[in-house]
Amino acid sequence: MIVIPAVDIKDGRCVRLREGRADQTTVFSDDPVAVAKRWADLGAERLHLVDLDGAFGQPRQSALVAAVVAAIAPVPVEVGGGLRDRAAVDAMIDAGARWIVVGTRAALDPEFLVEVGRSHPDRVIVAADARGAHVAVKGWTEVADLTVVELARRAAAAGAVAVL
Repeated sequence: MIVIPAVDIKDGRCVRLREGRADQTTVFSDDPVAVAKRWADLGAERLHLVDLDGAFGQPRQSALVAAVVAAIAPVPVEVGGGLRDRAAVDAMIDAGARWIVVGTRAALDPEFLVEVGRSHPDRVIVAADARGAHVAVKGWTEVADLTVVELARRAAAAGAVAVL
């Protein structure tokens, strides 16, 4: 088994959201790089990094992602949060992410999922938040007609390496 610590970043700080709400934020550290290094020093085999600014708007933490990746190498980093277009996906790959995590857009746009899977083979993880059997999208604010099992099948067909 592999335990994957998660570091959520908002406004350049490590945070935790209460019930996923952007207005209910607890700040744990002003130094995400130091937090990531601490996880690596504790033996983390992988780090899950989430750009909450991206999740609730536009990704804007690529420089911070690059700093984390450089600081904890060779520990691989998977990055998610607002990766809704090829430019955002490519920016995270360019920042050094080993894997990119796509959620809402992957659930709502099968062609996008196929395109990202083809352009970044073995580097796509699909996040499937769920309410019951169905996929929750847009920060848990909507529930799609698509089931989690259907999304997982699409992800596999598109070449995703994992479903989260």
